[in-house]
Amino acid sequence: MRKLALLITLLPFLLSAQKKKDRDTSNLIIQPKRIEFDVNRNIDFTVINGESDGLGLIVETFTKIDKKFEWSLVKLNTDLEEEWKAPFLVGPASRLLGYEYHEGKYYVMVSASQYRTEEMLVFEIEDGNVRQFEITTVFPISLEYFEVIGETLLLGGNVNMRPVIITYNVNEKKPKVLPGFYENRNEILDVIIDDKE
Repeated sequence: MRKLALLITLLPFLLSAQKKKDRDTSNLIIQPKRIEFDVNRNIDFTVINGESDGLGLIVETFTKIDKKFEWSLVKLNTDLEEEWKAPFLVGPASRLLGYEYHEGKYYVMVSASQYRTEEMLVFEIEDGNVRQFEITTVFPISLEYFEVIGETLLLGGNVNMRPVIITYNVNEKKPKVLPGFYENRNEILDVIIDDKE
């Protein structure tokens, strides 16, 4: 009886010892907001920094519509909530060449064809509305830089192993080569635009 009384007396202590201690979660990192997409091998994503306006997300798919692929730009605000989605069609041989954000507009540049590197398409996307420009540089260019200044697109790259910078005004629709770069011993290291003014 004495052993039974001792066991009954120790039982609450044994049970409390078996109980797991509550975990202190005050130091754990809280998961920030996020957005999720179904991903498979037939979808590629590219993120464009929209500065204080949020993010632009280029979604490249292989979904065909009229023998073209449907891509889209998804606009996310700073809380990673979708504001709008703008679909656009690219040719089957197109590939992403460049992208840019400038004054509330997203720009996506793709090759117009597989073999003609002088022909490009630029999609200007603002508030879900898409405007398309066909650009030809007249001569084939290996594009390395793409910037936007107002209504002017700035393209930097190489032609016949020589550096070149081309400006293209979307209203005038003709390219202009900036003088002084197309020489054997030059190299474009970077193109930096001061668009704060």
